Amino acid sequence: MRIILVYHDPGLSEGLKIMRELALTISQQVKLKVLTYSIKEIEKKVADIEEDDQVFILIPFRGGHITQIVNYILKKGVTRVYRIPLDFIARRILEKIRDCKTATLIFRKAKRYVEEQEEDINFIKSFLENYLNVKVKLATSCKDQACEGCIIVASFLPSRLTLEALDSGNEVRVSYLLEVLRDDIIAWIKSYSERFNDLQTS
Repeated sequence: MRIILVYHDPGLSEGLKIMRELALTISQQVKLKVLTYSIKEIEKKVADIEEDDQVFILIPFRGGHITQIVNYILKKGVTRVYRIPLDFIARRILEKIRDCKTATLIFRKAKRYVEEQEEDINFIKSFLENYLNVKVKLATSCKDQACEGCIIVASFLPSRLTLEALDSGNEVRVSYLLEVLRDDIIAWIKSYSERFNDLQTS
């Protein structure tokens, strides 16, 4: 069994280094081979994924990309497929904006399955507004002064949205999600890999 991490091609080159470091850390902790594949490699059908692999989709919200990934790996016979729990994301963002009165969550809008993405984004927005005295605005860019208050960039890795947020003049509390989710992601993947190993050896 191997662990496969699938991610969106990062908008900034440093994202590739971050993914390599994440894969290395997970590999050291779970004692399994960890491979990483970008969306482009899934689209080109060159991702080497096997039936007994565990696949973790490191894309925050549903949309066309997740559907594309799931369809690809199901054809490979993979049955253990996981995506980041939304409550992980919501709880970590909440910790970062506790003292904010207004916040803007910026995200890259899906081209397909837009309704599914909207459901996930609205879950995060409602979670934050229900637990904090904060008004959360949704935006797909910080251009033209579209961002207000504390900024949350809802891309998993550093992206062009990260740069827009940093250039907006507002206070960026989350510049990309892995920045605040790293420990959760590692623990989540480790727990699933250990659980499956326990089933195999029992």
